[in-house]
Amino acid sequence: MTLYSIIALAALAFVAVSMVAAGSETAEQKSGNPEGAKEIQAREARSLIEQRKSDGLVILDVRTAMEFGDGHINGAVNVDYKAEDFREKLSALDTSATYVVYCRSGRRSTEATEIMEEMGFTDIYHLEDGVLGWHKAGLPLTR
Repeated sequence: MTLYSIIALAALAFVAVSMVAAGSETAEQKSGNPEGAKEIQAREARSLIEQRKSDGLVILDVRTAMEFGDGHINGAVNVDYKAEDFREKLSALDTSATYVVYCRSGRRSTEATEIMEEMGFTDIYHLEDGVLGWHKAGLPLTR
């Protein structure tokens, strides 16, 4: 094998590896946030909501309608995670918008954000500890 052949093979291998890496990067970009929903504490969530309330940020409460009626974060939209049409209602939402998602304690909203990611939502903040954490931080709820 000549030196030229070795250099040519090395160059081809480099190009092939580069193409595979570029393909992986593109797939990651298409899936949005590769790390998933960003965890956020109550006070951080409140600041984000205040900063971005006129920017199209959506506060998504995934509790039942009864729980929502007992008190929710001001401006929240209620889409019940346990409802049969949960995925259908999510599909009507803008996948490119920014969402702060919460429930009572964080369990349902964790599962809801996973579904949202599968559906192509790309900018999701998960409120750790849900309404319980919000209340513990001394933040107000609206009825």
